[in-house]
Amino acid sequence: MVYSAEIRWFFKNRTETESIEHWFNAHQQFFTDKWDRADIYLWQPGLSKIGVKIREGKVEVKILLAERGVVPLMNANSGLANDWVKYSFGLLESDAENLNLLQQFSEQPLNSNEQLWVRVDKERLLIKMGINPDNSLKQVAANSWPEEGCGVELTRIRVHRQIFYTFGLEAFSKTQQEHRNLELTLQHTLPALAVNNLHHQQSNSYPGFLQDLSFRLLE
Repeated sequence: MVYSAEIRWFFKNRTETESIEHWFNAHQQFFTDKWDRADIYLWQPGLSKIGVKIREGKVEVKILLAERGVVPLMNANSGLANDWVKYSFGLLESDAENLNLLQQFSEQPLNSNEQLWVRVDKERLLIKMGINPDNSLKQVAANSWPEEGCGVELTRIRVHRQIFYTFGLEAFSKTQQEHRNLELTLQHTLPALAVNNLHHQQSNSYPGFLQDLSFRLLE
């Protein structure tokens, strides 16, 4: 079980995230135009406050705990901040139903809006920050889990052959300081990004984004 405080934006065009991508490039993070992961999301109406996905033989369930509303940020930026809790469960390949479900998404994306699940291909750039006792930040290994920290990511995603980009921060804490860690990382990161196009109208969670997208595809 992992608690997090998060804020995220979605974009249709890569040009909208150029300055953000340059910041990741300066940290030796580059897109290679290869999909390096695929998450399979439960895609049903009414799931904007809960995310259920299959990743690498596990089921992850993410539940919205609190909506913090519009958060004003520096340089006329703003976003929707939320609190989440995530649970992870292993899938046993010996279970025929589980194996069939995993194989169903191993190669081909879904083509029917009537399907229960949707494949989201991803290529992610990730910078993870650890937060010191004096509130200073330092970059740590992407696979490390310091007691206090926040992941900063820019991800290229493909859903139903459509490409989108998402920029997000997910703060975590061993001492229930997720909000503080998110705020400190935003204060540290935004000046370096030099952006002023992060607007709350484009801010959403993955479950909310997928639900909005499903409505548009059904129109």
